[in-house]
Amino acid sequence: MTLCGPVACASDSADGASARPVVRLVVSAGSEDYESFVPLLEGRLLERLGQLREADLSAQPAADPRKEWRLHLSVTDLRYDLRSEQDRSRDGDAARGAPRMDQVLMGDLELEATLLRPGETEPVTRDRFSVGARRIVADAADVARQRGGVVDDLLERATERIARILRKKVRP
Repeated sequence: MTLCGPVACASDSADGASARPVVRLVVSAGSEDYESFVPLLEGRLLERLGQLREADLSAQPAADPRKEWRLHLSVTDLRYDLRSEQDRSRDGDAARGAPRMDQVLMGDLELEATLLRPGETEPVTRDRFSVGARRIVADAADVARQRGGVVDDLLERATERIARILRKKVRP
């Protein structure tokens, strides 16, 4: 899959034709609470899905909408949680001492993905899925840095799921 952004896709030939299907990515928020997350999600998905080779992915409408697949993603939930968890070390030496408590930052991202064939309104597939990530936090000052890591992990896992959908369902 070749990544296209607001400008023309570099993989298109001079006459505008491409051997791969064109997939338009539309990302929206299920609630106003997630509006600020949408541009980040869209940009990261375009960046990461751009390494695939199954289709041309773009956030802009295709020149010929009758040849354009549409992938609609809706952020339905995004949660962070900071918890204390007991260390589950299986090391015999560590088990002799008092159990250690770790602060763990957890994140969950729920998405709804709807894939439509060119020129059709009935979805090829409609999937709801959730991805999760967690990071151990060293101290209170580390929470902001680790939150960025959790977001990166969430986006990476969401990208893997979306790439799997595209590989299975999008055909030229």
